[in-house]
Amino acid sequence: MQGWFGGKPAPEAEGVKTCALDDLYPILIPKTFAETGAWVGPVEALDVDGLDLSWAVQKADTNWVNYLSHAMVASWQEQGADWRAAATANLTRRVATQPWSGELRDDEGRMILVVFLHDDGLGPSRLLVPGLLDEVFPNGYEVAIPELTCAVAVGRVEGEEDPRAEQMIQGCFADGTRPVSPRRYAPEVFWGL
Repeated sequence: MQGWFGGKPAPEAEGVKTCALDDLYPILIPKTFAETGAWVGPVEALDVDGLDLSWAVQKADTNWVNYLSHAMVASWQEQGADWRAAATANLTRRVATQPWSGELRDDEGRMILVVFLHDDGLGPSRLLVPGLLDEVFPNGYEVAIPELTCAVAVGRVEGEEDPRAEQMIQGCFADGTRPVSPRRYAPEVFWGL
């Protein structure tokens, strides 16, 4: 099964043997994809509104994915490959080069929020990397995935939060192509998966 981001259809599916572990990533998918029990590959239920965890193969410099099938998993397991570890390592490398796509600071230059809306379509998947924003938000932070391709991390502050943070989350949820939830979570909800 193929997916796409940015309205561009994915090219023809590649054969199982041609998918490289270097192109495998964890990806957050709508719960509706797996609800029928006929999902094409492995999926883990998350305690997050509207989302589950799956995996996808994505070639470099594209914004389309082939969702990981059971046949691909079987092929890698036959070769003794730890496909989950490979996917996590790939995501960690990608995050190192572009952790977030946008940010909002207050008048004193303090970070209010960061946005994960990347051309690669894996923006929200970046939340799976433990401690990603610990240095950016030393007082802690919360995350929201208001739209399937967009996540927002909001730093905790003493006193009143900048209203633009909640406006950003609500706006993405209300106007997004694939709304998920305006609910906020502790980032640890996504770690260790």
